[in-house]
Amino acid sequence: MILDEFEVLSPLKSEYVIYDDLKEKLVNTEFVYFSEQDFKSLLALSFAIELHGNYLEQLPGTDLNNFNLDSNRYFKITINFGLILLDNLSDFKKEWFNTLLSKPYRLGDFFKYPEIKEFTQEALIDQLNVRQWEYGRYFLESFSKIMGSSIVKQPIKSTQSRGEFWDLMYKKMDAIKEPIENYEAVLLAFFIKKHIEKQDLNMRDYFLLGSIACQKMHLIFKRELNLKQAIKEIVSLDQNLNKGKRRGGPKR
Repeated sequence: MILDEFEVLSPLKSEYVIYDDLKEKLVNTEFVYFSEQDFKSLLALSFAIELHGNYLEQLPGTDLNNFNLDSNRYFKITINFGLILLDNLSDFKKEWFNTLLSKPYRLGDFFKYPEIKEFTQEALIDQLNVRQWEYGRYFLESFSKIMGSSIVKQPIKSTQSRGEFWDLMYKKMDAIKEPIENYEAVLLAFFIKKHIEKQDLNMRDYFLLGSIACQKMHLIFKRELNLKQAIKEIVSLDQNLNKGKRRGGPKR
């Protein structure tokens, strides 16, 4: 594998074009030569559909339709990461992209074209073998914006070791009223560690977050309000503990 595939991805440059806007613009057009921006948008959408597709069987029809929308901000996280991958294409993958861009397509059949499916898999999804940690990092940044800064007013500073952090975090998870799944506990712990306690995460942490995002994004989408409530309860435990320490101090 060539060296530049191991270099850190450059930030998002391309702007996503909403699929319905494309449909409206091209309503009377059978075959289309897409602009680069439109083509990247469609490929990024294809990337999101294919990446999450294998994990959506457990969703009922209505929830599935609501998740697979580019207006869904969780689905949009993966779309935007697809755009980042496309913005960073180089060498034969860039040439492959340009070859596909030069051809006409039917918009309604775009995601069915074998060459589009092949490119989506080999040039984009297969990159997650080495890019999953960057996907996890991008997911956590986006998830944190969705959770909102209003959850906690002041950062909780922490000097705990890695082992102490996880021991205390799981105790807090057990103490809250909001029931959460194991993968949600891991996600919330990383969110709290990075964006509330202001500690750094490592590549292994981000790889795990990337795996959670791939497999559980649709469930995180459904349980956004539950996760916000869980975070508030966990933060409240820390704030109440700190208040108690300030009032009475340690007992002897």
